[in-house]
Amino acid sequence: MAPPAGGARRVVTEHTPPQTFIRHLAWGPMVFLAGMTCEHHQTLRAQYEDILPRARGLLRENNCDWANVVAVSMFLHRDEEPEALLAGLAQAAPIPLDNASIELVEGYSRPGKLIEIEITARR
Repeated sequence: MAPPAGGARRVVTEHTPPQTFIRHLAWGPMVFLAGMTCEHHQTLRAQYEDILPRARGLLRENNCDWANVVAVSMFLHRDEEPEALLAGLAQAAPIPLDNASIELVEGYSRPGKLIEIEITARR
């Protein structure tokens, strides 16, 4: 991304207690939510149903909602079906999927994680 006009500074919001990844980054009119995963549930559906409310909460922290989302990047375990993910997401939240991307991956930091979702929004 090119720097926003006017020399806007980057504002990083950390987790409490601090973790190895940020909560979100605000830069000019844009908000970037760090990739979110779930290790407490076993199914893909349960995992994205855990992630989406947390994502909405982070969007709200930045005066945004699903209508402000301009991009969604998903990293999906290769054993899962992308079509099932998109259909399930469309039912679970009004998340715009027109600019969604899905990349199939071998695995994550811990066994059992099936998806990571990153969200970019415009304030």
